[in-house]
Amino acid sequence: MDEKKVEYVAVPTTELPPPPVQSGCSRCPNKDACRKKARRAVKFAIAAAVGCYAIVGLARHVSYNRNAAVLDESPFDIPHHPAQGIPHDVPGFEYVREAADFMGSVEAAFGRAHGHHPPHDLAAPAAPECCAQFNEAVNERKHHKHHRHHSKHKDVDATQAACPCVPLPHHKGHHKGSVDGKHLPPPPSPPKFCKPEYELQSTSTVFDFSPEQFKRASLFIGSGFPDSGKIFFSKSGDEGSNIKVNVTVLHGSEEALKATSISAFDHNGKYTVEMKRNLPHPPPHRGLPPPPPHDGQPPHDGEPPHGPPEDTLPLCAKYEIHVQFPSDLEEFEHVDIRGRDAQVESCPSLKLLKFDKVTAGIGRGYVNFASLYADEAILGVLAGHVRGEYAVTKTFHGMVRHGSTVVEVSAPGEKSDIFVNADRGFAFAKLPADSFEGDFVVRSGFRGSPLVEAPEPTDLHIEKYRPNHKSGYYKTKNTGHKVFVHTGFGGDAKLVFE
Repeated sequence: MDEKKVEYVAVPTTELPPPPVQSGCSRCPNKDACRKKARRAVKFAIAAAVGCYAIVGLARHVSYNRNAAVLDESPFDIPHHPAQGIPHDVPGFEYVREAADFMGSVEAAFGRAHGHHPPHDLAAPAAPECCAQFNEAVNERKHHKHHRHHSKHKDVDATQAACPCVPLPHHKGHHKGSVDGKHLPPPPSPPKFCKPEYELQSTSTVFDFSPEQFKRASLFIGSGFPDSGKIFFSKSGDEGSNIKVNVTVLHGSEEALKATSISAFDHNGKYTVEMKRNLPHPPPHRGLPPPPPHDGQPPHDGEPPHGPPEDTLPLCAKYEIHVQFPSDLEEFEHVDIRGRDAQVESCPSLKLLKFDKVTAGIGRGYVNFASLYADEAILGVLAGHVRGEYAVTKTFHGMVRHGSTVVEVSAPGEKSDIFVNADRGFAFAKLPADSFEGDFVVRSGFRGSPLVEAPEPTDLHIEKYRPNHKSGYYKTKNTGHKVFVHTGFGGDAKLVFE
């Protein structure tokens, strides 16, 4: 048999390389490329955030410049947004935007009023008898007075005999702790160092300036006075005399006096008096343990131990400021008042002096002019009240964030823009029925009602009637006179022609 020859086929002995393993990133086969792309995305996000921040800052800077022009370049007019809760979208009442902008500046300077409420002693609707109060206070004090004289003049005494003061008339339905008979819960009181039984010393610093040289003036009260203080105005100076500003610090210790800074200067043609106090560290919040000492060391000189001390007399400091205009002065351009804790009052003699503009922004306290005559009066309080009688020829804004506004306003000019507001509280405005004719809006928020009253019902024309809104005109439409009464939460908005 023939054997068949078997052919052998050479087989390679080396193994083929395995197929490439695909990366987890289907789009980026190279991990370095993925990392670079991620870095670029992060850098782009950071650049976009920085750009947005710069745009917002520029917008706020532009807003600041605009507001500074409106508010006469007040140093408290720091960058801010208009206050929330104040409606400025009602057709024909766009002037409320200026009011919202002013309240925004007060909030930016002294903080939003969240959690703050008007104290018990600020809830009285009637104006205190300013001079009678100071007479009584001076007679009760048994201490020595030390005066620092900045010019040759007579000592300015708070008890000027030429200052008659009487309580302001007020609506009988608005009394302490109620809104038209509805009881309101008492607000908590802030921490205070000055107890009623303390006998305090007083130190006065008197400034004076010529009304011919300075036709504008400012008064700034900074932090450090949780027990507040009083600022009152009168027109009781000697004829031809300078305008005097008597700043009296009531203190329980020399340390409290040394911590108080009082100065006066010329700020762009405006005579400015400034006062603040370096208050020691406050006690810890309720329910929290006291913080440890600084690096295990005892407190610094003048710094109290942590927690409220039993004897707060060394920490007590209050103030009384009397701004006295000469009796023969007839006009003054602008008075600007800003205070973190302040109670502003005036004597009725001030009505004989006409102001071009009066602005007052208070963090906690009240504004209560017994009688003020001005072209423009713009008053704002974060926690407290606005009271008083006002005669304005152009603009009146009385606003409160937490508290109440109860005012009597007359408009002797050809046109007027009146705005009365309480964001959390009640607002009440009384206008003369025999001289006011024009348009009005009364709007209330939650738990409130819009109320309008007039002696003759046929003179009251309601064109829009809603559960929280009434608008129309009194006697005559489109006269140039407008009034807007508004509340946001917790109270009625009431307009009375009487």
